[in-house]
Amino acid sequence: MDIVQSPLKFNNYCADKIIFEVNYGYVKKEGAIVELSPIITKEISEPEGNSFFTTLNLKIENEEDPDSLPFKLEISITGWFEVEVDDPECKDDLMKNNSIVILLPFLRSLVTTVTAGANIPPLVLPVLDLNGLFEEDEE
Repeated sequence: MDIVQSPLKFNNYCADKIIFEVNYGYVKKEGAIVELSPIITKEISEPEGNSFFTTLNLKIENEEDPDSLPFKLEISITGWFEVEVDDPECKDDLMKNNSIVILLPFLRSLVTTVTAGANIPPLVLPVLDLNGLFEEDEE
Protein backbone atom coordinates (compact mmCIF):
# COMPACT_ATOMS: atom_id res chain seq x y z
CA MET A 1 0.00 0.00 0.00
CA ASP A 2 1.39 3.37 -1.03
CA ILE A 3 1.21 6.31 1.33
CA VAL A 4 -0.44 9.27 -0.35
CA GLN A 5 0.98 12.56 0.82
CA SER A 6 -1.04 15.74 0.95
CA PRO A 7 -0.07 18.51 -1.44
CA LEU A 8 -0.19 20.81 1.62
CA LYS A 9 3.01 21.01 3.65
CA PHE A 10 3.00 22.49 7.16
CA ASN A 11 6.37 24.11 7.80
CA ASN A 12 6.02 25.66 11.23
CA TYR A 13 3.92 27.93 13.43
CA CYS A 14 4.53 30.69 15.95
CA ALA A 15 2.46 32.28 18.71
CA ASP A 16 2.41 35.92 17.57
CA LYS A 17 0.51 37.32 20.54
CA ILE A 18 -0.57 36.04 23.93
CA ILE A 19 -2.33 38.48 26.26
CA PHE A 20 -3.90 37.31 29.49
CA GLU A 21 -5.37 39.85 31.89
CA VAL A 22 -7.01 39.00 35.19
CA ASN A 23 -10.13 41.02 35.88
CA TYR A 24 -9.92 41.99 39.54
CA GLY A 25 -13.33 43.65 39.26
CA TYR A 26 -14.99 40.30 38.60
CA VAL A 27 -17.05 38.91 41.47
CA LYS A 28 -18.29 35.35 41.08
CA LYS A 29 -21.94 35.02 42.00
CA GLU A 30 -23.10 31.93 43.86
CA GLY A 31 -24.18 29.25 41.38
CA ALA A 32 -23.51 31.47 38.37
CA ILE A 33 -22.08 29.92 35.23
CA VAL A 34 -19.53 32.04 33.39
CA GLU A 35 -20.46 32.26 29.73
CA LEU A 36 -17.32 32.48 27.61
CA SER A 37 -17.84 33.20 23.93
CA PRO A 38 -14.51 33.01 22.14
CA ILE A 39 -14.32 34.93 18.89
CA ILE A 40 -12.03 33.27 16.37
CA THR A 41 -11.03 34.98 13.15
CA LYS A 42 -8.67 33.98 10.37
CA GLU A 43 -6.36 35.70 7.94
CA ILE A 44 -4.91 33.88 4.96
CA SER A 45 -2.20 35.53 2.89
CA GLU A 46 -2.10 35.61 -0.85
CA PRO A 47 0.28 32.88 -1.98
CA GLU A 48 3.79 33.82 -3.02
CA GLY A 49 4.61 31.01 -5.39
CA ASN A 50 3.64 27.93 -3.43
CA SER A 51 4.06 29.51 0.03
CA PHE A 52 1.42 31.19 2.16
CA PHE A 53 0.60 31.77 5.81
CA THR A 54 -2.55 31.46 7.87
CA THR A 55 -3.17 33.39 11.09
CA LEU A 56 -5.81 32.45 13.65
CA ASN A 57 -6.87 35.03 16.24
CA LEU A 58 -8.81 34.20 19.38
CA LYS A 59 -10.37 36.79 21.66
CA ILE A 60 -12.32 36.28 24.87
CA GLU A 61 -13.68 39.47 26.36
CA ASN A 62 -16.92 41.30 26.95
CA GLU A 63 -16.56 44.95 25.98
CA GLU A 64 -20.17 45.74 26.95
CA ASP A 65 -19.85 44.30 30.47
CA PRO A 66 -16.15 43.79 31.27
CA ASP A 67 -16.81 42.70 34.87
CA SER A 68 -18.89 39.73 33.68
CA LEU A 69 -15.74 37.72 32.91
CA PRO A 70 -12.90 36.73 35.25
CA PHE A 71 -10.26 37.37 32.60
CA LYS A 72 -9.54 38.68 29.13
CA LEU A 73 -7.56 36.56 26.68
CA GLU A 74 -6.12 37.22 23.23
CA ILE A 75 -4.04 34.70 21.30
CA SER A 76 -2.80 34.92 17.74
CA ILE A 77 -0.89 32.16 15.97
CA THR A 78 0.52 32.02 12.46
CA GLY A 79 1.36 28.91 10.46
CA TRP A 80 3.56 28.78 7.37
CA PHE A 81 2.59 26.41 4.60
CA GLU A 82 3.46 25.33 1.08
CA VAL A 83 0.96 23.93 -1.37
CA GLU A 84 1.96 21.92 -4.46
CA VAL A 85 -1.13 21.70 -6.63
CA ASP A 86 -2.05 23.18 -10.01
CA ASP A 87 -5.85 23.18 -9.69
CA PRO A 88 -6.79 26.67 -8.36
CA GLU A 89 -9.99 25.40 -6.71
CA CYS A 90 -8.13 22.63 -4.87
CA LYS A 91 -5.37 25.05 -3.89
CA ASP A 92 -7.94 27.50 -2.51
CA ASP A 93 -9.67 24.74 -0.52
CA LEU A 94 -6.37 23.56 0.98
CA MET A 95 -5.46 27.10 1.95
CA LYS A 96 -8.85 28.07 3.41
CA ASN A 97 -9.74 24.83 5.18
CA ASN A 98 -6.85 22.46 5.71
CA SER A 99 -4.43 25.07 7.03
CA ILE A 100 -7.01 26.04 9.67
CA VAL A 101 -7.65 22.40 10.62
CA ILE A 102 -3.90 22.01 11.17
CA LEU A 103 -3.61 25.16 13.34
CA LEU A 104 -6.71 24.73 15.53
CA PRO A 105 -5.20 22.10 17.88
CA PHE A 106 -2.23 24.41 18.54
CA LEU A 107 -4.62 27.27 19.36
CA ARG A 108 -6.73 25.05 21.66
CA SER A 109 -3.59 23.85 23.44
CA LEU A 110 -2.32 27.40 23.98
CA VAL A 111 -5.63 28.48 25.50
CA THR A 112 -5.48 25.60 27.99
CA THR A 113 -1.79 26.14 28.77
CA VAL A 114 -2.14 29.90 29.35
CA THR A 115 -5.19 29.60 31.60
CA ALA A 116 -3.67 26.69 33.58
CA GLY A 117 -0.41 28.63 33.94
CA ALA A 118 -2.37 31.60 35.31
CA ASN A 119 -3.50 29.36 38.19
CA ILE A 120 -7.19 29.46 37.25
CA PRO A 121 -9.27 26.48 36.18
CA PRO A 122 -7.89 25.64 32.73
CA LEU A 123 -10.12 26.53 29.83
CA VAL A 124 -10.42 23.69 27.32
CA LEU A 125 -12.03 24.83 24.09
CA PRO A 126 -14.36 22.24 22.61
CA VAL A 127 -13.65 20.67 19.26
CA LEU A 128 -14.80 23.33 16.83
CA ASP A 129 -17.01 22.92 13.77
CA LEU A 130 -14.90 24.38 11.00
CA ASN A 131 -17.85 24.64 8.61
CA GLY A 132 -19.91 26.70 11.07
CA LEU A 133 -16.97 28.64 12.49
CA PHE A 134 -16.22 30.69 9.41
CA GLU A 135 -19.31 30.29 7.26
CA GLU A 136 -20.13 34.01 7.51
CA ASP A 137 -16.70 34.72 5.99
CA GLU A 138 -17.53 32.64 2.93
CA GLU A 139 -20.70 34.55 2.02
